[in-house]
Amino acid sequence: MTDLVTCPKCRDQLDVPVEFRGQPVKCATCQTVFSVPHGPSAEPPVARPSRSGSRGRPRDRSDDDPRSAKRSNGVVWFLLFGTALVCGAIGFGCAGLANWAYNPTMQVHKSEEGRFQVEFPEASHPFSQAGDKVPKPLSQVADNGAPVKGIEVRLDMNEARYFVKYYDQSKKQAAQEPEAMLADAVKAEIAAVAGGVEAARSVTTHAGHPAIDVQIDQGSQFAKRVTILRVMLAGSRIYVLGTQGQNQLPQLWYVQRFFISFRPDEKAKPAKKPEE
Repeated sequence: MTDLVTCPKCRDQLDVPVEFRGQPVKCATCQTVFSVPHGPSAEPPVARPSRSGSRGRPRDRSDDDPRSAKRSNGVVWFLLFGTALVCGAIGFGCAGLANWAYNPTMQVHKSEEGRFQVEFPEASHPFSQAGDKVPKPLSQVADNGAPVKGIEVRLDMNEARYFVKYYDQSKKQAAQEPEAMLADAVKAEIAAVAGGVEAARSVTTHAGHPAIDVQIDQGSQFAKRVTILRVMLAGSRIYVLGTQGQNQLPQLWYVQRFFISFRPDEKAKPAKKPEE
């Protein structure tokens, strides 16, 4: 049998055999020599510090370290602040994009000579100039020397430009097949775009008239200027609808509306191939 004896100096608990009662013993912890009482120690046991192989979970000193708590709180606040900052940036970005996005209304324009009718995007963007809402007359000459008539609207948004122009073919040109007349007209329009490269072409019809759609690209991918054309043959008259601008796309709804809304002179009859 053993007695549980408390060291008078370090208060460590010692298991001492009963035959050592009344005899001097040395504490294994602090090396203090003291006499073992004749009976069991009446003092309550003191929990010994954990050693290797001790029972229970080792004590984590970081639990009592205030610096560890501060670091944890700092990480939490950093994450919360970062999340709030990202959400705020997204919100302001969406608001800015909505303000910058060009979502125009369409204005109907009829040529004074009744040669066509079309809907132009209105310059409703905040950075557009008031004078941009007024279509301006075109002043050009076709390759065949015929005077070109039409109008254009310039918008500050992406430096966009919308225009409609028309000119009559000569009698010699009008004697050609419609495909040849359209091909010559398209070739002249592409040549007029400085540094332009044809990116797409498709044959179509518009209000019963044969037409060719062409896309011409200028510049690099990140600052590309796009010209979208529809060249139409109505009788012996060539109509050219076009829009130009920074990264202009045929899929934009107002670009599509501009082309779809065009109506040529009702007196112009659809071109027919000469009978073989």
